[in-house]
Amino acid sequence: MDGQSDRDRKSKRRSIDDEGGAEPAPADADPGLSVSEADRLEIREYAEREMRMIVDHIPAIFLSKDAKGNILRANKLAAALYGRPVEEIEGRHITEMLPEEYSSLILEEDRKVIETGEAIYDRIYEEPRGDGTRIWYRSSRIPALDPVTGEPIVYSLSQDVTEQKQIEIEREISESRFAMAVAGARLGVFDWNIETGVAYWSDRYKEMLGVSEAEFSEQDADFTQRIHPDDRERVLRAMNAHLEDGAPYVEEYRMRREDGRYIWIEGRGQALRDPNGKAIRFNGIATDLTRRNETLVALREREQQMVLAERLSGVGYWKIDLIERTAHWSEGLYAILDETPESLQPDPEIAEEIYHPDDRPRIRSRIRDAIKSEDSFDYEARIARRTGEIRQVRGNGAVHRTADGGVAAVFGVVVDVTDAKRREADLEKTLEDLSRSNAELNRFSYVCSHDLKEPVRMIEGMTKLLLTPGLLDDEDQRQETLRRINKNAMRLRSMIDGLLAYSRIDSRVGYSDVDLNTVLADIVDSLNFALEISKAELRVARLPVIHGAKIHFTQLFQNLIGNALKFSNKKKAIVEISASRKNGQILLCVEDNGPGVPEASRMSVFDIFERLEGPDGIEGSGLGLSICKRIVTQYGGRIWCDESLLGGAAFRFTIGNKAMFDED
Repeated sequence: MDGQSDRDRKSKRRSIDDEGGAEPAPADADPGLSVSEADRLEIREYAEREMRMIVDHIPAIFLSKDAKGNILRANKLAAALYGRPVEEIEGRHITEMLPEEYSSLILEEDRKVIETGEAIYDRIYEEPRGDGTRIWYRSSRIPALDPVTGEPIVYSLSQDVTEQKQIEIEREISESRFAMAVAGARLGVFDWNIETGVAYWSDRYKEMLGVSEAEFSEQDADFTQRIHPDDRERVLRAMNAHLEDGAPYVEEYRMRREDGRYIWIEGRGQALRDPNGKAIRFNGIATDLTRRNETLVALREREQQMVLAERLSGVGYWKIDLIERTAHWSEGLYAILDETPESLQPDPEIAEEIYHPDDRPRIRSRIRDAIKSEDSFDYEARIARRTGEIRQVRGNGAVHRTADGGVAAVFGVVVDVTDAKRREADLEKTLEDLSRSNAELNRFSYVCSHDLKEPVRMIEGMTKLLLTPGLLDDEDQRQETLRRINKNAMRLRSMIDGLLAYSRIDSRVGYSDVDLNTVLADIVDSLNFALEISKAELRVARLPVIHGAKIHFTQLFQNLIGNALKFSNKKKAIVEISASRKNGQILLCVEDNGPGVPEASRMSVFDIFERLEGPDGIEGSGLGLSICKRIVTQYGGRIWCDESLLGGAAFRFTIGNKAMFDED
């Protein structure tokens, strides 16, 4: 039966030759080879070219090595990495390509894979370079058998992740600095008297654990019993090591709140010792890391999902045999298409139908150009799955020709780059967030070193005057001094309250439909006394229903209306609030008849701690408009200031696609 099939195939090949479409036998072919052997050589050569095409287009550095470390095959990315042509890499020993300390590690890993027959996936390697720098790789090693000799070999697939690693390191450093600066006023303090067993917790520490003053136990056992059972032994071991040997104490662990919920804590402690070196007290600070850890867990889960998606999708391979009129799709391509061989049979006539209809003409044109004048082609296109999901792919292909220049087959590889493009967008977003965080950190550092200290210095100076005997005998002078102390204390409290409000904007709050008319009614009710005193007129148009958090819009309108009243320089202040649609978004406006904002300051006025001086020297905390901007940005909108038709300032802001406009 095999011989008959072979004869049929050769007969079919000869009939095509008669029409000028088949490849004649090479003139120097060995006449002693049987037909089947010649066919096998041709098939092997054909398969080798196809294999080379696949290897060269794998989006990773590819090497195959034998048990001794000799490189059997390399691809173009490996050639680019080592700065040598593929022909100069293949046949060399791995020690000729890498530094000794790194090549010995690679040889050891390859040996384990070959001896155990177990693959190693996604191992991170750090490779030293000749110029003193280092690069990181994510590498997988897979055991295999040489298709020619049958000897055990190993396939290695590696990707350069140096840039991601460096960005991750920079991000961690920046986040650490920012977290320590912002959390400076939100630390819990603990103090444990080892000799008496009495513990002290600051109010913030009690707040973190949901403990009231009446429920607080001064015994240290209360602290140890609150540690999660899975963390308790580790934490106590670290604490004892610090108390006995002076080892640094920095631990992350879970602690049970009074309501039974566990939160993540980072504890840092330092022992106070007697002259003999014996620890007599242990005190330190605790930071609530719950939100940070939840974010890190979410990020890790997302990264794991992305890695799994890459493994499942991988590289898809397709081939259209124009002689046999058949098509073949690899498992990788089926994964990209979210199909199975049972649900969709490959066919040359429908091969291009896997692509988005708008992309088919371009792909068809690229293949035709390659057939006419080139041997390879590349393209980017979209694939529409049955579910309607659109995937972005990048393809590379080549034309296999017969000896007389005819086209025998077209084949190529397809890489799903959808997730890669998403990661690029995420990276850009991360860089933008880092830039914004650094800017806020600089402003925060400034206010801690200047703005917050200024009222403290004033209070301190005035207090010294009051305490100096005989210096302020005049009652009017004493009253003026007290008034100035009170003014600076109120200013300091205002700045601290503003900082707390600013830091809590990103806190997780529930969203619901919020009627802005109700929000404004509540604000007017709370400002009723101030409106009567200033004889202000508040004009409010019909406002929409917003999907969001009521607290956000209350803060937003309170700040804008409050500024308009506080900085008014008219006998009768007028504040007008309106809403409309603009380009599919909600546009809201709060305008007044006050002194307005100078054109040169209309951009910087939204910066954190940026203040404008109002009538009679009235100053703001510099946080109100920063809070407004942060809230609006969180809802996908923007806020700006321009001149009002009432003669003062007009603060306009949009609410993006996170909100709904209900006109009913």
